[in-house]
Amino acid sequence: MGEAPLSANFGFLAQHDQRLAVLAAVAEAPFRVDPLATLMRLRQLSEALASEAAARTGIYLSERKDQIDRLRRLTEARVLSRELADVFHALRKLGNRAVHQVEGDASAALHALKLAREVSVWFHRSFGGEPGWKPGPFVPPVPPADVSASLQREIEELKKRVAESQAASEAARTEAEEARRRALSAAERAAEDQKENEALEALLDEAGKREAEMVERLKAIQARATQAPAETEKLIARAEAASQKLELDEASTRALIDEQLRQAGWEADTGELSWSKGARPIKNRYLAIAEWPTDTGPADYVLFVGLEALAVVEAKRMALRGELVD
Repeated sequence: MGEAPLSANFGFLAQHDQRLAVLAAVAEAPFRVDPLATLMRLRQLSEALASEAAARTGIYLSERKDQIDRLRRLTEARVLSRELADVFHALRKLGNRAVHQVEGDASAALHALKLAREVSVWFHRSFGGEPGWKPGPFVPPVPPADVSASLQREIEELKKRVAESQAASEAARTEAEEARRRALSAAERAAEDQKENEALEALLDEAGKREAEMVERLKAIQARATQAPAETEKLIARAEAASQKLELDEASTRALIDEQLRQAGWEADTGELSWSKGARPIKNRYLAIAEWPTDTGPADYVLFVGLEALAVVEAKRMALRGELVD
């Protein structure tokens, strides 16, 4: 397989398997022009990482098993914490909606990229022999030309974190790439995007052709894991510890809680359904309204059944499920 395109966020995956680095690269690259492709391919990456983790901990069955079953087995085996399993499920759901409902924008794609980065960091800490490894801040990819104001603010905040870290050169590289892209004509940008996409698709096609080899490799890893139960138990303990160290920023945490609230039947969208943007309770609607004013300051969310306030949700940066307070 050829060299995967450089990725400031996912390049370390090549240490484990070049296919993982390729899947990450082909997911990140189309962000500025095709967020649906990013969401679909990140689902593939999360499935590949789950399969790798299952093989290394001796619970891999086959690629015919679906991701829900795979994640269930990993959670039951203590390889994944409940919070990390939620992140995997979020990537699965975002990818499914992109595939089946053609649903997903640049904001969702950036959210998914950050989640996939955390999953990849967990994988490296668990199985790369570096449980204390620090990856540095997430480097935002070049944004779409028609980026929304809220997404632009999030990207600027991410750039600021990069600039304040030792990865400042990555921030400068991204800024230079954005400036270069802006200087191109629309036709030149389209031609460049097509050329880049063709190169990435070629890498992805090559990875797909070697899927049988990948399955055999996972079976071999599984066999070694089952033959060395003491070492496998150490890996499981390391993976369990690493899964407790997720570092999601507030935007990602809010997006995850939005999704969990929607799954529970509430209308939730931190960016739009907020007090500051005029959201108010409505009869016969189940609304999770963000930044609702209270005597002690704004609540992250207040859940309304029609006009009645049912509960307050406080979203902690590291508490992915938030706290429901009656």
